[in-house]
Amino acid sequence: MISWSKIVFGFFLALIFTRPYVSSWLWPRLEYDYSLLLTATAGLLAWLNKPRLRFPAFSYSFFFVLFLAVFLVSGLTSHCPENTWALLPRFTAAFLVFLAVSGLTAPRRRILVAGMVLVAAMVSLHSLLWLHLGAPAVLEQLKPAIVNDPNTLDWLSRNRAAFPFILPAALGGYLILLLPLSLALFKEYYRDLDLRFFKRPLTNSLLLVPVVLISAALFATKSLGAFFALTLAVAVYGRIKRQRLVLFIAMLGILICALLIQRSLSFGYWQNPVFSLGQRQLYWINTLTVIRFAPWTGVGPGNLPFVGSFFSHNSFLQVWAEMGIFGFACLLAFGFFSLRDSFTRAKTGPVLQGACGAGILAFLMHNLLDFTFFLPEVGLHWWILLGLAAGLARERNLLNSLAK
Repeated sequence: MISWSKIVFGFFLALIFTRPYVSSWLWPRLEYDYSLLLTATAGLLAWLNKPRLRFPAFSYSFFFVLFLAVFLVSGLTSHCPENTWALLPRFTAAFLVFLAVSGLTAPRRRILVAGMVLVAAMVSLHSLLWLHLGAPAVLEQLKPAIVNDPNTLDWLSRNRAAFPFILPAALGGYLILLLPLSLALFKEYYRDLDLRFFKRPLTNSLLLVPVVLISAALFATKSLGAFFALTLAVAVYGRIKRQRLVLFIAMLGILICALLIQRSLSFGYWQNPVFSLGQRQLYWINTLTVIRFAPWTGVGPGNLPFVGSFFSHNSFLQVWAEMGIFGFACLLAFGFFSLRDSFTRAKTGPVLQGACGAGILAFLMHNLLDFTFFLPEVGLHWWILLGLAAGLARERNLLNSLAK
């Protein structure tokens, strides 16, 4: 007999797996309704899992509740309250998803991770097909109409993977969260290493398919920030021997340099990394101006379009500008405790623990140069990784206490 818990969990999985395809830019109304539905589903699942939810006093949940409290206060002093309150469902859904994932049992956690990796492989395949088939066809059809619009022409001809997201950096930010999980699944379930390669099970090769697709799509984004963030995260959390680690970092360094040269020589000013870095510096300067104007309470979440972009391309600065110094401090504390908790267990815990830690760190590093924290279609997966890491830590603490 199917229980209510299984029905709610199945609906929760359906919402999580469709998240990358619900664009907050293209369909804001659909995204708002989606966030409300996800809030209700995740809240119900967290309530059903409440016997397994145990957190220390100063933990993820504590700082996120504090973050939500600062959000509510900043909403009361917001320069445009409508923009601020419209974002509340996103943050509430993220917190409840974190709680729901934290309380999952080990079998359900494996289903969630496997499903997320498969969805990431599907997104990667769609992105590559769009890059090589869809974008050229659309460009050919629209070129007569947009020949006098250099921005649109440059965007369509940039030859960088982005689908189903608007920007390549957003797709790169999503893929660096899921690539460590795909590598963890590959390492955990790869079988019969003592046999000759051609005698090993076919499932070993199938496990490699998501890794190849996600890696290819990440390379096709040509996102230097994503590559740099993932390289640092793997260097910190990857269980690689010292000699191989040096070789690994050297190879990725060469790859990043190759991407830098390729983008510098590509057609279009959006392609040039110098232009990209210059624009980011302008956004940062404008955001710092906003911070000096309202350092304590901020201007309210969702009220930063007047700095030249909807985003500061630095999520930490944007949180300070919109939510004030206390919101900034909460985000720093949340990131610090999540990294400290995952790092202390990654070296001795299961492979999945290290993968979660690598994804968490890569996301934080990437948000020093980008804004995927504010894109729910990307940022929600970071909260899921935090929930996975918290659930694994809870089980490990329980086993340690039983062993004593």
